[in-house]
Amino acid sequence: RGFSFLFGWDDLCFPPLITIPFHLVWILVDTTREAAYLFDRRGVNTVLLYVDAALCLVVALLDAAVGILAAQGAIMERRRHEKLLSALVVPRFLLGTALIVIYLYAIVCITASKLQELIEVEDTAFVGWGAVDERYWVLMLVQIAFWLRIVVAIPGFVFVCISLIPSSSGATLATGAIKRVLRFMGVRDSVISELIGVLIVVVGTGTVDLVVPSDFVFGLALVAARQLQGAVYSDGNWDRENDDPESLHPNIVARRLATPDFPPSAVRASMIQGVNRAPVPLNVENSLDMQRLQEVLHFVAYSTAIYGSGMECFVSSVSRHTSIPSFGKSCHWFWSTCRTCALRRKYKSPNILGDCCSCHRDAFLRLLQEQADRTGTEMAELIWATWLNRGALSAPPIAVVLDHVRRCVVVCIRGTMDAKDLIADLGAIPCHFDPLKMGGEDANKEAPFDDERDCFAHSTMVMLAEDAMATMEEAGILDELLQPHGRAHGWDIVVTGHSLGAGVSTILALMLRGSDREYAQRVRAIVFEPPGGLLSSKLSKKTGDFGFVAAVCSHDWISRLSVRAVQELREQVLDELHRCDRSKWQLSLLMLSRACLKVEQTLGSIFCCLCLPMRWLSTLLLRMAGGPLPTSSPTPPGGENSHRRSRQGASILRQMRYEAERKNRPATAATEAVEPGLRESLPFFNELWPPRDVMYFRPTSLSWKCCSTWPAAHHWVAEWIEPQDLCEMIISPKSVELHFPNILRDAYFSAAAHLGVVDADWTTVGDASSQGSTSDEEHGSTSSSFSRGLE
Repeated sequence: RGFSFLFGWDDLCFPPLITIPFHLVWILVDTTREAAYLFDRRGVNTVLLYVDAALCLVVALLDAAVGILAAQGAIMERRRHEKLLSALVVPRFLLGTALIVIYLYAIVCITASKLQELIEVEDTAFVGWGAVDERYWVLMLVQIAFWLRIVVAIPGFVFVCISLIPSSSGATLATGAIKRVLRFMGVRDSVISELIGVLIVVVGTGTVDLVVPSDFVFGLALVAARQLQGAVYSDGNWDRENDDPESLHPNIVARRLATPDFPPSAVRASMIQGVNRAPVPLNVENSLDMQRLQEVLHFVAYSTAIYGSGMECFVSSVSRHTSIPSFGKSCHWFWSTCRTCALRRKYKSPNILGDCCSCHRDAFLRLLQEQADRTGTEMAELIWATWLNRGALSAPPIAVVLDHVRRCVVVCIRGTMDAKDLIADLGAIPCHFDPLKMGGEDANKEAPFDDERDCFAHSTMVMLAEDAMATMEEAGILDELLQPHGRAHGWDIVVTGHSLGAGVSTILALMLRGSDREYAQRVRAIVFEPPGGLLSSKLSKKTGDFGFVAAVCSHDWISRLSVRAVQELREQVLDELHRCDRSKWQLSLLMLSRACLKVEQTLGSIFCCLCLPMRWLSTLLLRMAGGPLPTSSPTPPGGENSHRRSRQGASILRQMRYEAERKNRPATAATEAVEPGLRESLPFFNELWPPRDVMYFRPTSLSWKCCSTWPAAHHWVAEWIEPQDLCEMIISPKSVELHFPNILRDAYFSAAAHLGVVDADWTTVGDASSQGSTSDEEHGSTSSSFSRGLE
């Protein structure tokens, strides 16, 4: 359907919006007396100006015709006049090339003279700026316009040439470029092959021949509209008074009625319907629920502190509940860093590696001191840490801390902060991982794995955890602290981290659990926003038996992100593209219509005169686009109770292409490429899940920041959910912000304040932290409200 690696025919409706005004302006420039004067002074034939103006007029007319033809038809349909469209594109390209040649010739001739020669008019000189003839400024503007024409035209011409690369050649060039960049970063060839394999599986068989990048962008916008997110103007079924409650899941309906003022988009994004059963709110009368919540509040400081000075600067310089920078808080943070010298005098420098100026150590100590001051307890003691960057696929920074309040050794692992960490995130191929010897003799040691029977995990995070284990064993820090006469003998070990650090922490805790060390049975993990594609179902269930806790904040994208989730999102995009009956032009008008409404809502209270024009413009654009986009949810392929849309195989679009091939209809290269994958059913990755138990934090009220353009949640509640409930990726910018540590901290403490565990100023009351961590025996004898469940 497309004609290149980067463009489809329907993408040609957008460039005329820029090129037509551009060429009309240049027709005006070419017909000015000053332009003719410049050409004549340099001995350039002024006929070129009229030739250039005529060519600009023809090009503008061709662009208008191409744009109108390209905008006809739905987004995934072939253009109705494709032959005529291709016949217009070729002369348009040739005329554009001719215009560039004229531009270059003219600019070289004109700029060869000195400025003094250009501004002389009829051999009259001027003295000082006050005597400058008015024509001087026009001449200068014309000359600047010539330069701007080159600056805009040359890059545009190069981009058009690159965009004409065929799909197969473009994919090969892109793969080669990725390989060279990874080799430059020091990544091994075997790992590069795995990463390329992941990208190929994520993109899917024949997807490059089916869609172009802009198709996928609009497909994501359609998926977001189905989720009541994004910028596309949709009918918003949940906003209607005659909405049918039977079309919604009863769990969502019940909780939506409890929060009537909550925006529908936030309801759709944050409320979990539950795959097997509804989420269970934390019970203030359940001691284990409250202890788990207090552990989350306590250890979140460690997961943030290990990031060092960069994250401390960010967290301390943004407004509460948001990621919006605050000048006042930035100044306060700068002033507080000046007190670092007092910490240096009070605490002797421990074994610190890779922190030459002690910036990360000082930031770590400041966050621990802040927590101690807030709770009125003894500050934790930093024993050992490393911030060394040892290249790709090496362990991220690690710190070992003695927590005297909870009588435990805390191992903190940093999350993603640089390019090497990003490479570790992408290497999501599952590998065999069975530190607890749970798999039988018939278990698979290599892919393909059985989702329910085999033990496997995120391959690169296993590599990072093994490197972290080797680093700590080389330092001998844990054995030194926990030996019979060590400072922490008999204490528990809590491994914690955020994001990538949460995934590595979980795997490291399982490795310590499976070792033969004396303290192996006292190891737990309290992690924050772990990756969605981390552990197999069998290992994930086992972490719940060990008392692991994973804190997840609403629709944070990392906790829902896995290769399987991206594959299914790709199938959703293809389904939406096939189902959509609008063109890209109409979808763009819907986005503009919604933007006009946002402008009215944002600035209407300040500039009342904008309300009516913006409303009229929005209505006009909406009618031109064919009305609001319908967002009624279709029945999933697996039936009404299916929680994953694409679990049953190929998307509607791919199945349609395959059926056409079976009926001996004219086949295309895309059909031939997709057919083998369809016959075998599309190769989906194994299911990977975060650890359990999952403590899910959901907002219940919002306020608006930045002139009512950005939502900020300030009231939260906590619920127990299952890892399988985090199966849907929400397409929203808010999904990225919800991953930031300052947002997480606000959410955790707000939910705790809702349950009465902390005060409104976040000072812990009734803290059970002195009881220490819960052992296996205590965990087995006391059940949380989620463990008891809704039988």
